[in-house]
Amino acid sequence: MPQAPRTSLTLLLVRDARIVLAAAVLACSIAAAPPAARAQSARQPVRLLMLYGLPPDAPVVSVFTQRLRQTLRDETTSPVEFYEEYLDLDRFPGRTTQLARYFAEKYRGVHIDAIVAVGSIALHFATEQLDAFLPRVPVVFALTVENIIDVAKLPSNVTGRLIPLPFASILNMARGLQPHARQVVIVGGVAAIDSFAVSTAMGAVASLHEKLDVVILRGLAYDSLLVTLRGLPSDAIVLLAYFRQDQRGQIFGPGEIMSSIARASAAPVYGYSRVWLGEGIVGGALVSHADEGASIGRLVGRILRLPRGSPLPRPIVADVSYAVDWRQLKRWGLSEDGLPPNTEVLFRTPSAWERDRGAILASLGLLIGQSLLIALLLLERQRRVRAQLVVADQAAYEQTIADLTTDAVRHSPEQAPSALEDAIGRVAQYAGASKAVLVQYADACARPMTMLHWPYSAEVTNAPGDGSTLATPSDGDDLGLEIPLEADGTSIGVLQLYRDDVRQEWAPRLVNRLDSAGELIAGAMARAQAARAVRRGEELNRAVLASLSTQIAILDANGTIIRVNDAWRQLAYTGGVTVERDAFLGQNYLDECLRAEDRGCRGAGRRQARHRDRARSRRLALSPGVQLVVARRALVRAARRPARARRRRRHHLAYRHHRSPSR
Repeated sequence: MPQAPRTSLTLLLVRDARIVLAAAVLACSIAAAPPAARAQSARQPVRLLMLYGLPPDAPVVSVFTQRLRQTLRDETTSPVEFYEEYLDLDRFPGRTTQLARYFAEKYRGVHIDAIVAVGSIALHFATEQLDAFLPRVPVVFALTVENIIDVAKLPSNVTGRLIPLPFASILNMARGLQPHARQVVIVGGVAAIDSFAVSTAMGAVASLHEKLDVVILRGLAYDSLLVTLRGLPSDAIVLLAYFRQDQRGQIFGPGEIMSSIARASAAPVYGYSRVWLGEGIVGGALVSHADEGASIGRLVGRILRLPRGSPLPRPIVADVSYAVDWRQLKRWGLSEDGLPPNTEVLFRTPSAWERDRGAILASLGLLIGQSLLIALLLLERQRRVRAQLVVADQAAYEQTIADLTTDAVRHSPEQAPSALEDAIGRVAQYAGASKAVLVQYADACARPMTMLHWPYSAEVTNAPGDGSTLATPSDGDDLGLEIPLEADGTSIGVLQLYRDDVRQEWAPRLVNRLDSAGELIAGAMARAQAARAVRRGEELNRAVLASLSTQIAILDANGTIIRVNDAWRQLAYTGGVTVERDAFLGQNYLDECLRAEDRGCRGAGRRQARHRDRARSRRLALSPGVQLVVARRALVRAARRPARARRRRRHHLAYRHHRSPSR
């Protein structure tokens, strides 16, 4: 029995030791945890009470709430819990006390860090009913119309942002887009907020410098309102003030009927909420409810970071900006030129340029690049073709000059007409002429003026010898190009070229080349004339020699017989010279004398002996004189005259010594 207490004590000690060990392990684990994990476990969530005086599902409220949630979570590092309550006092008025008791019971023991009151009704409820059980909790109001509350009378724990009703700015835009409008239609409901908005719009119209007729559509049922809007003139300006409740008591959310009003209206409709843009309104001075949600979220985050008891920022008015719907401008035929400066145009249908600018620019760049490449290739091809034409023209010119030069050398003077015909044909073909006429003036040998035609005639036409008639083209032809033909400064003819196209001018370079070709033709003509003159001189010499009865032989500088007359030939043939020797023509006269002396004048054997001795003495006497003439030391005049005998004839050599000045 005495061991039972000892056993119980042992068990207790073991259990206590285990508890202490577990506590120590837990403490060590907590101490070893990262600081961020410890802060996360110790951080309390931020609780935000959202009081809605407007329907939370209304478009403007929904956009506002979504952006506020996103911004507040970005602004705070602690988790955020949102508690949302819709008052709905428009449909259930007079129940504010019951709602206050309900919220006090509902949120008993829940720490609320801030209250966001959406709308003026929610602001009044928060400041008047919730202060009893949520004292000194910061209240931030949003989507509250400007001037509907007295900001100066608000408690110190209340701040927020006011929504303006910028009807004056909206009318300024409308007047710019519709300068000929004479009527302003203001649409509003029967609720208190509707009346306030209508009064504000009327004040804005009254402040305009130009007076407009004002039509107020207020106190109508919803369906009657739509019928009235359909009957408006098209040049009217429709301005939606506020439509919370119609004449039948039907409640509408902010902007809920905006799309219906815009579709039914026979005139352009303007508003002040950016959410309405895209539902049928033209535009206006718009408040962005999404931006308001972001601004309220940043404001709440800033308030949560303030030390307890610090003053809150003062309330401010939200900004507005001009914006229009491009589709509605096109629908109503309104020009963008009438918009105020810095107006944002939304929903613009992009043009092909705006939609595919990159592809268009890339395509244009490719086309321009290809065009430039093609242009460069065409330019290079044009240069190459021009160079080829120049080379071909140069080759044709050189070939023409070569042919003219070759013809001038190859043809004899007797072939001059045919050679000149070929020459003018080549020149005409090179020059691209359709006709050519070569006029050759009469020369000193009394040769008449001649004309060669190409290609009409291959004959030589004789013109009057006085040169009074030149080649003339046919009727209707242009005078063409005349190339003067001159040789040694003397004009010997002219080359005339004609083209079928009289308007085509003769290129200066071609004219210069034709002048060069004309010089060759003129040279050939001059050589032909010189050859004819030489031939005539030779014929004259032959005729003179033939007419003389004295035996005459003409020697060259070497003493060679180059020409004899008929009397000499007769004497040679009589003296027994054979026909093959042609009266010693081409033989050296001195050599023939010496050979005759060596032969002993065998031909004289048939004569009498006395005659042989006398003939030998005469030849021997004549030979020294000829030698002196050949040596250019004496002038010789040989004459044949009758002797004393009746049938004798004696050859006499008369010469005189010619002494050079040195001697």
